[in-house]
Amino acid sequence: MKTSIEKSHCSRPWNDCLPTRTIRTFLAEESSFLMALLARIVSKNPRVSIVGSATDGRKTLCNASTLQLDLVVTDLHIPGLDGAEVARLLKQQPNPPIIFLVTSDDTPEAQARSMAAGADAFLVEAGNFAPRLLSAIQEFFPDELDPNDVEPKHLPAEWRPTMILKSVPFFLAVLLLVSGCAHFQRNAPLVSTDQRTGYRFQNTAPPTNSSDLLLMLAFSGGGTRAATLSYGVLEELARTPVGAEGKQHRLLDDVDIISSVSGGSFTAAYYALWGDRIFSDYESQFLKKRVQTDLLLRAIAPWNLVRLASPSFSRSDLAAEYYDHLLFKGATFGDLMARGDRPFLCVNATDIASGARFEFTQDEFDLIQSDLSKFPVSRAVAASSALPLYLTPVNLKNYSAEQAEAEPEWIQSILDDPAASTRMRYVASQARSYTDGHRHFIHLVDGGFSDYLGLRGAIDRVIAREQSTQLPSVPLRIPRRVALIIVDADRDFDYGWDSKEGPLGFRALLGSVGQVTVSHYSFETIELFKEVMARLSREGAGSDDSQPLPITTYVIELHFNQLPDESDRHFFNTVPTSLQLPSKTVDRLRQLASRQLADNVEFRRLVTDLRDQSIRPNSPARPSVTAGK
Repeated sequence: MKTSIEKSHCSRPWNDCLPTRTIRTFLAEESSFLMALLARIVSKNPRVSIVGSATDGRKTLCNASTLQLDLVVTDLHIPGLDGAEVARLLKQQPNPPIIFLVTSDDTPEAQARSMAAGADAFLVEAGNFAPRLLSAIQEFFPDELDPNDVEPKHLPAEWRPTMILKSVPFFLAVLLLVSGCAHFQRNAPLVSTDQRTGYRFQNTAPPTNSSDLLLMLAFSGGGTRAATLSYGVLEELARTPVGAEGKQHRLLDDVDIISSVSGGSFTAAYYALWGDRIFSDYESQFLKKRVQTDLLLRAIAPWNLVRLASPSFSRSDLAAEYYDHLLFKGATFGDLMARGDRPFLCVNATDIASGARFEFTQDEFDLIQSDLSKFPVSRAVAASSALPLYLTPVNLKNYSAEQAEAEPEWIQSILDDPAASTRMRYVASQARSYTDGHRHFIHLVDGGFSDYLGLRGAIDRVIAREQSTQLPSVPLRIPRRVALIIVDADRDFDYGWDSKEGPLGFRALLGSVGQVTVSHYSFETIELFKEVMARLSREGAGSDDSQPLPITTYVIELHFNQLPDESDRHFFNTVPTSLQLPSKTVDRLRQLASRQLADNVEFRRLVTDLRDQSIRPNSPARPSVTAGK
């Protein structure tokens, strides 16, 4: 590491390299708020001259290659080329600048990657970030900085207005202006409804490996605990080969649908969007990151406190911005649609007004006349994980309340059909509530309140198919094999009440009610799904030129609160529901998930049948078969 200016680059005339020269500095940060803060900090050095800035890595690399810079301060997770890649490429050039990588990612992996790329300093955005950044500048440019000098003198024109903040009245005026301008990102209106377009299951291409298999994954809620277990299941599926000899492929490549709620939605959305990239950076980017602490620090940052003072901007809007910065990089459902393949992502939230499930698909967005393709994936995940009290509802504008359109035919068809089941009538009534003109906004919270396991959507569609009901995205043809893997991250907690005579505390009682409700509701959901799948198996698979073929069903339940090993079970049931866990806890949860799936009897039956390429309708399991480790 360089320790003085003489040890850094200098190819210009000797008098330009004297310690009194200006430090030509370039800033790279995606957020305009953090960019202004960064400029304010580095400008406390009177010799620093900010000669440029950029909001993505490619622009940073382009500008840094032509501006003859002394110092580049860049965010590690900047879009485009990330900070580490920018550092690596810049350090390959003649006379490279000093490079500081700044980030909220304080994991050892992030630091190691940054330093391996050639960064001169790795600075974590924590409480003492400003003095550490100034100290780093002093270390690399020792004659340039007077630590007692806090007056910025070399701000470029675009940053000079920030100096007026020294005027208290002006500062207060700016705060009021910013708070008034802060607003959640509104969903876009829909130009026209067309079942052939939009992010719908039928508009995505099925996997080409096992055309006779419909494989669904259901990821439950449970914070980082659920996200980690879901990730461990994906890892095991990636390690499991299936198919005939000589034509084997990963079982992971056969996944058609991932339905998720709450914590499971982080893993589901990241994999659906980025594919196998999840196995290289998801741990460091999310599972082992202090997400909960970072959310809190962002919420109490002065500039965000001002934004949160606006009635049109909330904690969940702030969380969605953070998730986008951390994981999704501006991706929308249009980007998922552009992939054109599967797995199809179904993120679920809860409509707080009705308690009904709300899924982020174009079929659902048709009801509120909104275009899902322009909706950020990060906001869907934020809605799915918006636990009340801690986070606020995510709001959607219902354009159907302003511009009346003909009610979808399937709603009236169900409500007019005396033979329609009560469940189908409930689904139709909930859909009508979006189109009857009374609800101008939809407020969404954690999906676990309406569907903790993410199974209800699949159940509704299969029941609709049984009753020949015109529910959107009901499959016309069912493959010969239908498999579901349920990742249930719910935990048991012993409150110790049975040994006490006294009354229960409010907090303990509230926690117990929620725990018992979720557990029993999840149990009933799974039992209902099994009944539906049994009826489906008797119905037979669709066929155009022959008698219906028998359907083989596989319901693979992974309930981690029922682990056979007592020590594993005790460990799991003590893992909290939060958005940050110790690294060792994450590692152990991953191993538990992988092992539980590999040892599951029903899973081994599925793997065996896919390798044998033969159909044995609901044949008994053969536990001697391994899971393809």
